[in-house]
Amino acid sequence: MDSDVIRGKRLCHQSSVTDQGSESTNIFHSLMNSSSLRLPVSVIVIALGFYFVNIRLYPIILDVIDVFRWCFIPVTTLYLTSPRFRAVVGLLHSICLDVSLEGKGVHSS
Repeated sequence: MDSDVIRGKRLCHQSSVTDQGSESTNIFHSLMNSSSLRLPVSVIVIALGFYFVNIRLYPIILDVIDVFRWCFIPVTTLYLTSPRFRAVVGLLHSICLDVSLEGKGVHSS
């Protein structure tokens, strides 16, 4: 029984020694364990991976930024500030939903 306690303490001590590691590894693990930062860190790691594999993402990233700047931000601003625009978006959404349901064999009444 005492040997199990001593063995358990030894295992805990060994795991605490191996957990200390390098600071960069600990920072990376803490970032990946944070749920709010998991997606951005993953996207950055994947983007860096593509860059180092010699796939040039720079023009694609610029295109995505342009689409975001010229399309998404104005549309979101209109949606949040204009009741008429919200009504048009709701109407288009209901039409698209009806069309997609009819294509699946579900008929609305």
